[in-house]
Amino acid sequence: MCFFHKAMILFDLHFLLKYNFCEFSYKLKIFLINLRKGMLNLINKHIVIIASAFLAASCLYLLHINNGTVVINHSFGVGDYWLARDLAKVISNQGDNVSIYENGKDKPVVQNADYNIVIRGNLSGIEHAVVGKKNILWLAWSNLKINNKERTIPVDEYVLKILDSVRQYDTLAIGSEKLYHLLRDRVQIPLYFVPQFTNTEKFYPDFDEKLSSEILFVGNYHFDRKAARTALENNYPIQIYGDYWPKGVARAKYIDNRILRKYYSSAKIVLNDTKENMKDFGFISNRIFDASACKAFIISDYMPEIEELYGDSVPMYKNKEELLALLDYYLSHPEERLKKADKAYNITMKYRTQNQARQYWKNILQ
Repeated sequence: MCFFHKAMILFDLHFLLKYNFCEFSYKLKIFLINLRKGMLNLINKHIVIIASAFLAASCLYLLHINNGTVVINHSFGVGDYWLARDLAKVISNQGDNVSIYENGKDKPVVQNADYNIVIRGNLSGIEHAVVGKKNILWLAWSNLKINNKERTIPVDEYVLKILDSVRQYDTLAIGSEKLYHLLRDRVQIPLYFVPQFTNTEKFYPDFDEKLSSEILFVGNYHFDRKAARTALENNYPIQIYGDYWPKGVARAKYIDNRILRKYYSSAKIVLNDTKENMKDFGFISNRIFDASACKAFIISDYMPEIEELYGDSVPMYKNKEELLALLDYYLSHPEERLKKADKAYNITMKYRTQNQARQYWKNILQ
């Protein structure tokens, strides 16, 4: 059995145990725990990816690279974890040497790795993550919360927060081209524009009639999801998947990232919306890259960064009326949906897959 297959089994066991997707008898649960522990002892230890060395809510992911293999340490299986896993495959090229295990402790389990990549959206507490010989902060998105509520701040104030936060780091990679240009003449360490990306081994066209939908939204309700809420309030045929929605709204709390492509591929329209601070700071939601890689037709809230990259292939709205008009029009014009979806797909394949990400990280780690 190769390392990758061991990793997938370990991840499956983690999900069964962590999320209780199935009801276990006491003896079966103990058996699975012991099986996972036994498999961990079989996996070699060289390069290490740590996804979340802090509490899950901190959204902190660490990637350690040392001697050629990768270990992912994660606290729970959300999108941030999958980004860390995809990055592991990018850096290790084949990804066969990836293994996974869980850790909820405050400190990383591996010290003094050659490279320590900290993947963050939130800047708080990142000084505790400086544990490698070379420490790289990848600000891949933005996540600002006060009293557990999403908020935003002026862009200039956010730039100052970044400059203050990266003092202990050797390199800064940032997923927003807007912030890259604002920082490049002010930061004292090497700076790279490194956007998020889609993994085309997971996200590709894969239609499934049983999962077909008119309008699809996949995302947690941890801030006001205006697009999905507007569609619901106006009785549009929308299917919602995600956690924290009012009771009865979402069909499920979670879709496994490894089959999410089926849902995207089988929807007539995929809705995208973006947190206000991500829009203000120029971070494009990775949903755009993943869904377009499946040749899904996407309607998004307006961002100049999306328009610059995708042109008219991703129709966008600025208010409720524009959103409802787009839904009405494209639900009744399938040919135009297909044309725009194909165009967006080609753009993503050219600019936002693991192939382009590999070159970004080669430039940083060379």
